[in-house]
Amino acid sequence: MQRFFSISLLVTSFIAALLIHSLFAAEALFAAEGSRPIALPKNPKAVVVSLDYDGGFASPPPGHPPVILVRANGTVETSELFGKKKPKRFKISAKEVESLLQTIINENKFFEKDVASIQKKLKGNRHIADARGTIIIVNTGGKKKIHFPALSILAQQFKENKELQQLVAIEKLLLRLKIIVQAGGKKKVIKWLKIANNALKKKYPEASMLKLKNLHAIRLNKKGKRSYIFHRQQKKTVTTVTVTTPSNKKKLPKTTVVYNIYRPQR
Repeated sequence: MQRFFSISLLVTSFIAALLIHSLFAAEALFAAEGSRPIALPKNPKAVVVSLDYDGGFASPPPGHPPVILVRANGTVETSELFGKKKPKRFKISAKEVESLLQTIINENKFFEKDVASIQKKLKGNRHIADARGTIIIVNTGGKKKIHFPALSILAQQFKENKELQQLVAIEKLLLRLKIIVQAGGKKKVIKWLKIANNALKKKYPEASMLKLKNLHAIRLNKKGKRSYIFHRQQKKTVTTVTVTTPSNKKKLPKTTVVYNIYRPQR
């Protein structure tokens, strides 16, 4: 009787485990279907996403290439709004192209955005003279262009507007990619990020580590030294670490760490 009970319990446990496994398998399959690969144009050289600007105090010249564009084959091209610098090119993987587009289209709902509808929701919104317009174009199966005047200014004024914040998130994502290309690629940035985090941890052990997304800017001085600026602003802290490359390869990079904690005034 006891043996029969043990076998019965074993069978029941096995069936229960099988049902649980099936449940999680079905959930995983559903999740995979929910994030299907983004359809790309058949032409590998077709531009799938681009970021550009117009208007403002000084508009870029006619025919100027976009600030950044990404092609279906992973080629990234960046250019400066002004000056005669040659456009820079870099290659990212198919997985990185997919991740970029998933973030733009699915996470930030690019194809669902309507500029006129968003502008109507902005209470007291007035025309901002000489404001620069942000232009984002996505071409994946369907093609959509968004032209939003004074996007970054309005996003600061209306932080509660989710659609505005999503558009700014897309803009920042593409600008960050531009900086990574200018830096010579992801591997180089990670190298300087490690140096930045070592300096941060040494001076402020309580500070959380910086991430790749915290790469804020790259500066090039007259002596040819390049500075990588990592910046993060949180609710209670602001962290900025600058790593400057040495002119002599035998020397160590110079690091400057700024870590401010907001303390409530009594």
